[in-house]
Amino acid sequence: MTTPALTTVDFHGAKLIAVRGETPETTLVAMKPVVEGMGLDWGGQHKKLTAHPVLAQGISITEIPSAGGPQWAVMLPLIRLNFWLATVQPDRVKDPNVRARIIEYQTECADVLFAHFFGKPVAAPMLQLNDPHTLRAALLGYTERVIELEGENAMLGAKVEQLAPKAAALDLIA
Repeated sequence: MTTPALTTVDFHGAKLIAVRGETPETTLVAMKPVVEGMGLDWGGQHKKLTAHPVLAQGISITEIPSAGGPQWAVMLPLIRLNFWLATVQPDRVKDPNVRARIIEYQTECADVLFAHFFGKPVAAPMLQLNDPHTLRAALLGYTERVIELEGENAMLGAKVEQLAPKAAALDLIA
């Protein structure tokens, strides 16, 4: 079996391992270094990854060299990395340093790997708020939506008031 060419990418002190593909879909990222670089437990995240109905479909196993000899690594396509990162909930982590590290990875990791292999991604054009006409149009749109939501809220409030006596009679509300 031919061992694929591995690339190591330095990311905030961690050594992330990846196998370059022709596209982000075929570029594979070793998940254990990502998980451990975030300060998380590999065993728990491995279970979560393999149990997820979408992410589990993207997993592949690749042999990578290590100091102790060849090791098998769980790999995820680069295009699925942000998806997995979004499943990690920083608020559930007690250690503030690990929580900060998780947010750092969620914010930057996939973009850094993408840029390493494919150059800077083309971002969607940002709304230019320094143009008074664009700003005015955006504010008008938001204002219209707020007014629309306030109207819906008022209608729902009236409906609740209308149904409250019936619900109280049925002991559905206190």
